[in-house]
Amino acid sequence: MQKRNTMKLSKIRKILTNQYFIIALITLLALFLRLLNIEKPCGLWYDEMLTYVFSSKSFPFGIMKTLLRYDFHMPLYYMYVHVWMKLFGINDTVLRYSSVLWGVLTIPAFFYLGKIYRSKNLGYLLAIIGALSPIMIYYSQEFRFYSMLTFLSTISIIFFLRLIETPNKKDFLFFFLSNLIILYIYTMGIIWVGIETLILLTHYYFYKKDYFSRLTKYAAVFFLVSIPYLILLFSDINASNNSLIDPLTDSGLKYYSIFIFLNNLFSPFIAGIKGSEIDKYKIFLKFPATSLILFFLSSATLCFITGFISSLRKFNKKSLYLITILISFLSVEIFLCIQQCFVLRIKYAIIILPIFFLICCDGLLLIKTKKLKHFLIGLIILVFIYNSVHYKKMESYSLRSSFIAFSAVDLKKLHLDKNDFVLYPNGQELLKKYVSNVQFIDFDIPSLLYLDKTKQERLKVFDKQFVLTTNKKNSPQKLIPYLLNPKPTNELKLFLNSSVKKIKRGNKLAFFEYTGLGNSTDVANMVISLNSGKDIKTKQKKYKEMLLSLLYVKINSDIKNALDENQELKRIKEIPPSKEWRIFVYEKQ
Repeated sequence: MQKRNTMKLSKIRKILTNQYFIIALITLLALFLRLLNIEKPCGLWYDEMLTYVFSSKSFPFGIMKTLLRYDFHMPLYYMYVHVWMKLFGINDTVLRYSSVLWGVLTIPAFFYLGKIYRSKNLGYLLAIIGALSPIMIYYSQEFRFYSMLTFLSTISIIFFLRLIETPNKKDFLFFFLSNLIILYIYTMGIIWVGIETLILLTHYYFYKKDYFSRLTKYAAVFFLVSIPYLILLFSDINASNNSLIDPLTDSGLKYYSIFIFLNNLFSPFIAGIKGSEIDKYKIFLKFPATSLILFFLSSATLCFITGFISSLRKFNKKSLYLITILISFLSVEIFLCIQQCFVLRIKYAIIILPIFFLICCDGLLLIKTKKLKHFLIGLIILVFIYNSVHYKKMESYSLRSSFIAFSAVDLKKLHLDKNDFVLYPNGQELLKKYVSNVQFIDFDIPSLLYLDKTKQERLKVFDKQFVLTTNKKNSPQKLIPYLLNPKPTNELKLFLNSSVKKIKRGNKLAFFEYTGLGNSTDVANMVISLNSGKDIKTKQKKYKEMLLSLLYVKINSDIKNALDENQELKRIKEIPPSKEWRIFVYEKQ
């Protein structure tokens, strides 16, 4: 009897210590944490709505046609989402499950990455950190491609490491396949793929010459199947240069950008994802009690940095290669920030997150002093657990404010019917997901300013000569006369008058006006102030940063003035739904 009990205990112990059982438990924990607070009542935010709109087009040519005109991302992710929507529906929460899937799959991938890099213990730690990581939870709940990208970059690193050690045909295949998918979902994937491939070619040239010719053959095939990506990339670069305005108007590398970037990577105290980067820190630092909370949440960052420094003590070929990939990728993004054509955000660099976590966790395990090692790892896990326990308050479980869903609620209160029209210039295509019983006037400011690569949308506001000769480099100066003019352009009035003619007598038109900075007169005064007086260089820099907001207000104000002037319309109602929005309801006479 005792022998039988001993055998049972031995079997139970064997199961409990089995790596597959342990990873299954950690993966289930990751799934549970990613499902917390995923039913966000405020709907999809702007970028998520773009995912929905592009993915809703016909497969595959409708998606391709829309992306070629309106977006700068690659098509594969939108095609995946299209299939997901066909299989599971378009409910907001169901759409976010598409990201949860990849966030959960990343956990066993993390384990295997740590295992082949050094040991099972590193794999377990990496999997636990990945399961609890605030930034990974956040992007596992966002309906964008960042969660999938993290999984794919992890797979890419795994087979990169395998190819360094014992290359075989299967490893070559999976390495290039994962990188090919990265290219076709992420525009800047070329930087990642290029760095990895270059390091691998260099390694083979010096250490594995027998495999060098095989690698070059695979690389040549990879290049051939990447040609459509390169065509799309050059098309996007050209279209971006010819856009009316750069949407990244707050670009440039600030003195605190690197600190915030690292803190977002390692800490639950996430900034720059919603609203201003630094303002949140200023608010916290004003109050001693909240400063303690900030220090506690940011302590995880200090622990990870300690691990990163510790890993440098046992530098080897693998760590050299991975750190080279990490630093090279970040250096390119920082260079683009300095050139003021990019913003250093964690989502744009999430592809390097697996390397960051791997190097830091490895360094923590290499610390010789057991008490210090256990303290640092324990503190990280404690901070991450605190984040999940307080999920209703923490940033990593929240969602950026969705003005689209709120606008839909306000619109439904107007009780419009199918013959009534809506003019929603700040993303009308996005509003259609939540409102389907009205007709929309085809006018969209984001498309007009930077999304529409054909420039056709701009002709609704500006004359043809202006459209043909203006791009994001010269637009700050060329737009000044337009911003100073309190009246709407003739082109805008003609477009709106022709749109009003489509409305039948007795039917209504609801116009949503953005009033964040006031009206066209306020815009003109601000433009004059920012382009004159002392310290003109600083003011003009501020003007460029504010240009997008100024244009939004100016165009909205011009629309309102043009509608008020139209003799066929009579304003019958005005509703102030929020501090930044007003709804005007007109009736066709």
